[in-house]
Amino acid sequence: MSKAEVISTAAETATAFEKAHHGCAQCVLAGIMKAFDIEAPEVFKASTGFSGGMGCTGRTCGALTGGILSIGLFVGRDLSDLEDAPRRRWQNFALVKDLIERYEATFGSLDCRDVQQKVVGLSIDLWNREEAKRFGTEYDGHNKCAEGVVGVVAGWTAQILLDYLDGVSEVAL
Repeated sequence: MSKAEVISTAAETATAFEKAHHGCAQCVLAGIMKAFDIEAPEVFKASTGFSGGMGCTGRTCGALTGGILSIGLFVGRDLSDLEDAPRRRWQNFALVKDLIERYEATFGSLDCRDVQQKVVGLSIDLWNREEAKRFGTEYDGHNKCAEGVVGVVAGWTAQILLDYLDGVSEVAL
C-alpha cells in the first residue's frame, strides 16, 4: 500500500469500527493494526478500559490513548531488550508528544468530556444510561466521534508511524 492508502485504511477502519462497536481506544488500535497488517490481540484487549475517557469517566480521550498504545507497538520498550530501553523510550516519547500536540491543537483539550462538547455539542456522563443512550441516538455522538475524532487520530497515528519508519532501517514488531 502507498502511504496515503495506509493512512486512509487506518482512518476508515477506525471510523467504521467506532460506528459499529464503539470503544474509541480499541477502534484506533483496530485501524492501525489493519493498516499495518499486524496483530496485537493482548494490546487490543488491554485497551478496553481506556474508552470514554478512561473507564467512561470523561478524562483522557480513549482515541488518543489508542493512538499512544499503537505507537508503543512500533516503538516501545520490550522486556527482552531493556539495555536499549532508554533510546527506545525517548523515541516513543517524541512520537507520542507529536500526537498529543496535534490532538490538543485540534480539540483544545485531552479530556473526552471537553472533546464531546466540541465535536458533539454536549458533554455527557456515560455512566448515566439515559444520557448515554441519548448521546448515541438523539445527538449522533458515536458517529460524530467516529468521524471527527477516532478516524482523525488513527490517521495522524498512521502518519506519525510512517514518518518514523521512513527514518528507521528496521523496527521489530
